[in-house]
Amino acid sequence: TMREAKAMGIDGLALFAMRPPRFFKAGADCKVEGMLSLPIVCFWEKDVTKSFRAIEVALKNPRAYAYKGKFLLPSYWTAKYNTPEELKAKYDAIRAKYGDRFLFIAAVPTLSGQVGSYDLNGRVFTAEMTNHVETFCRAYARVADGIQICEAHMQAKVERGERVFSETYWDTVHAIVRRVLDEPEFRGRKLLCSAAVNGHMNAYRGTFNTSEDCTRTLRASFETAIRYDADYIMLPEWDELNENTCYEPSLYGSHSVKRIVRHFMDRVKRRPHEVLPGDDVSKP
Repeated sequence: TMREAKAMGIDGLALFAMRPPRFFKAGADCKVEGMLSLPIVCFWEKDVTKSFRAIEVALKNPRAYAYKGKFLLPSYWTAKYNTPEELKAKYDAIRAKYGDRFLFIAAVPTLSGQVGSYDLNGRVFTAEMTNHVETFCRAYARVADGIQICEAHMQAKVERGERVFSETYWDTVHAIVRRVLDEPEFRGRKLLCSAAVNGHMNAYRGTFNTSEDCTRTLRASFETAIRYDADYIMLPEWDELNENTCYEPSLYGSHSVKRIVRHFMDRVKRRPHEVLPGDDVSKP
């Protein structure tokens, strides 16, 4: 798994640290040189002590990523389960117990809640919607070390008879969040996490999701993350086989996105693009 990820140019895997430890340990013990293992810490429980095990897993991780001497801790659906005040109390409790050793990144998937209003307004972002997103992001930026806008798979519009990625909406949300994080209060002090998503094989499965649309969703979401100079980019999801959003090679997808991810990762890192040894680029 780690070798496949590295071949795509991916820097590592982000794993749920609150799951049974063996899942995280498998990634942390990986022997592939240079690959990182980031713990995703969820703050869904009201009792912050239930997050301590995940924090301790992060502290013992030999492949953790540290930015400016602090462990980077991405999250999942943070803002759905915590007000800014609740989240601050949890962060403060963790720092009191373990020290100021972390960069807490607040995931704000609830921004996707605006997409319905956006569609009803003829796909125009109104002043009221813009103010809502700005106020929402400021509130979480004041308590967290960064903002994670990773709900791209929910930004769908109906076009050509299919649910496809709403690139204009995604671009607009990024523009607003970037503008907020560039305000004097936050500039240079807060991180921006974006996402490049593969999309769903079946966009009608369960909820209103975005189709992979061949590879258009992946390419468009990568372009947005690069355009707004995200500090890091998450690629959900590596092996979500039950949803078929995977980057990991499978019977369904095989290696269909490997070249695309390598191309964009080279652009993110501002390095010349190199073709994998043995890859015949004359063949699609």
